[in-house]
Amino acid sequence: MTLNQKYKRSRSPLTFKEWVFEQQKNGDLDFDDAKFAADGDKPKIEVGGIPVIYIGIGLVAIIGAIYLIPKLRK
Repeated sequence: MTLNQKYKRSRSPLTFKEWVFEQQKNGDLDFDDAKFAADGDKPKIEVGGIPVIYIGIGLVAIIGAIYLIPKLRK
């Protein structure tokens, strides 16, 4: 269940952001729920401090170079 679904089911008079803050303060959120920002940002997944998106872009560039360089030599 998403945080938004939990918020709607709670029928709280608080705004979504306030409700999430209160839930975090009370320790009522699951660990997975706490990784989502209350302002709607997507969770930031990092490996060794580097965002996964950059690692993926780097891998695509390296694999592309390995594949294209031999073809350009012909």
